[in-house]
Amino acid sequence: MKNYIFVLGIIIMLVLSLTGCSDKSQSPVESSQQGTLEKLIRIDITGFSYPTSSIEPGVVKIVDGNLFLRNRKDYCNIESANSLINATNGIITYNANANALTGEGHFWGTITFTPDAYPELEMRGNWNGQVEMTGPSEWTLTAKLVGHFRGGSTNGMQLFWDAIVTYTDPNAAYWEGNYTGHIQYND
Repeated sequence: MKNYIFVLGIIIMLVLSLTGCSDKSQSPVESSQQGTLEKLIRIDITGFSYPTSSIEPGVVKIVDGNLFLRNRKDYCNIESANSLINATNGIITYNANANALTGEGHFWGTITFTPDAYPELEMRGNWNGQVEMTGPSEWTLTAKLVGHFRGGSTNGMQLFWDAIVTYTDPNAAYWEGNYTGHIQYND
């Protein structure tokens, strides 16, 4: 009986060691991208952006000293030495939950543009940031943008940028944005 239990134990250990406890019983350490050795490419960018005209003023509500802006939309230009970023007539949308007296608060929206040099491409992104009053009649938005390129061989390219936007008009009809960031993709 002891020999039988000993042999059964060895058989069980042998079976467990051959089958493992993985969902992929043939190779418990199998990669989801088996056979590929992709490397991450990163291209640093800088640039300047500004609005060119209004498309839609959006809806503004003031409730209990709070300003709520929804769906404001402008055309904007984006200037950069990188031809994937340089664009005229991008479209930017704005939303805000801010203090109605100071204009400070949380702002967010979207941006879409087609690079001038590549009309078959499109970049779509979301931005998000905080506005602070930085002078008697000056506001500064510190924001982050994350976007994705679509079209051609750019599918899978991502855009990340940090923006510092300043304006002196409380309605932010004209603003100037400086940004730094990078494009990344797998090669």
